[in-house]
Formats: sequence, C-alpha cells, structure tokens
Amino acid sequence: MHQQPGKVVFRSSGADGIFEVVDHGPLRSLYFGTRAAQSTMDLLAPERLVLPYTRAMMSCLLFWRRPRNALMVGLGGGSLARFLLHHYPECQLDAVESQPRVPEIARLYFALPSDPRLRVHIADGGTQVREHTAAASYDLLLVDAYDGAGMADAVTGEAFYAACRRSLADGGVLVTNLWNSLRAPFRASVGALDAAFDQAVMLLPVLRNGNTVALAFATPPPRKPWQTLRKPARDLNERLDVDLPHWLQVLRRSNGGLLERWL
Repeated sequence: MHQQPGKVVFRSSGADGIFEVVDHGPLRSLYFGTRAAQSTMDLLAPERLVLPYTRAMMSCLLFWRRPRNALMVGLGGGSLARFLLHHYPECQLDAVESQPRVPEIARLYFALPSDPRLRVHIADGGTQVREHTAAASYDLLLVDAYDGAGMADAVTGEAFYAACRRSLADGGVLVTNLWNSLRAPFRASVGALDAAFDQAVMLLPVLRNGNTVALAFATPPPRKPWQTLRKPARDLNERLDVDLPHWLQVLRRSNGGLLERWL
C-alpha cells in the first residue's frame, strides 16, 4: 500500500479493499491504496471541482445546458454529484457504485449530502447500465469508474457503450474519463466508443495528466458555427467556474474539424 503524504483522516484495509482519506492543507483526497487520487475536495468550497479531468468532464454542459437527469457510474468522493446538486437544483441524479464502503466514506468525509434528488445504487456499473430498461431517459451519463488498478473492465467495450447510448435521451451525452497512459486499452476504448456511437465522439485531452475525456453524442449537435459557443461558454463559466472557454478551445483543436462540421 502506498503511504500518502499529508494528514491521514481515515484509513481502512480489509477484504473489501484499501481506503484512505488524506488532507493536504485545504484539500482532501480519497485513495484506494495507490498514488492516484480517486477524488479531491476543497474543504472550504466542497461544491468546487478541483481535479482538472472533472472540470473537463463538465464541458458536456456546453451541449446540454440544463440537465434534468443524469446517471453517474462511479461515485468516489462524490465530486460530480455535489457539483450537479449545487448548480442544477432541478436535476435528478442516479449514482452507481460497486464498492459498498464508498458512499459511506463520501458522506462522512466528503460532504456528500443526503438529498432526495440523489439515489445511490450499490451495483456493478456495467451490469446496471446494460440492464437499464427505461430507454432514452438520461440527459447525461457520466462514467468515472476506477479501482486501484485502473479503469474498471465492466465499463469499457462496445457492448457497454451501446447500452449507454440506449440509455440516453435524444441529444444526450455520454462523458467518460479514460486513461491515455496505457495506449492499447485507450485505443480500444476509443474504437469501441466510435463503433457504438457511429463516430459521434470528441476527445478532450487533459494536459499534464494521464486523462482524456471522451464525449459521445446520442445524436450529433445541430449544425451552426462553432463560434456561437464562445459567449455561452464564457457566460456559463461565470457560474460554474470549470474553465469552459479553455475546454472549448481544446475541443476545437483536438477533433480535426469535427466541431465545425457539427456546429
């Protein structure tokens, strides 16, 4: 088990895994026994997204600005849940978490609220999505399911991504956090996304991190000049503070003109 620097607030090791909560000044992070932080919270502003890849994931709000419902696969410390509950009071959230201890840790140490808008399901995320029967029901589907070894196998592959697409409302967006440091699994995941979503996929690399955020669209956004997103990105970012103008520029640079062809 990797020993984290900082003030250890909670540590547990057993048959259900390794869990550590560590404070680094005003920041609190959740670890699963490895060097990589699974979730990080600003103790002074719990609703703020700290980790760059979580901020990049919110680029989906450029394309669906008032989500009514969202499904999260992977809860962790609840960063995305806290953010959406804070900024979108009308949004209903379902969160699927495979590790039974994680929701308790999120509530005790990461200010995850007990809110009727949030339903937490202890289940395998891949199975839960594949068995989801209410087709075309979610505006957003956010996948960030990692264990200590990396991205969970259950939430990769074309069958899983095809089930995600079936679960999205018309115009809905799947947002998934991929590790690009392992090239072969990364390329396989991107290929599976392209196949399941008929190549309606954009990649958003997070520089200086091992993350690439993929946005996959149930139906491509309507055609209009991409510049029309500049002002909404600035205006929305004043409220959300997740660097939306920056992510818009990265999307444009990284997707070979796809943004222009769609918008």
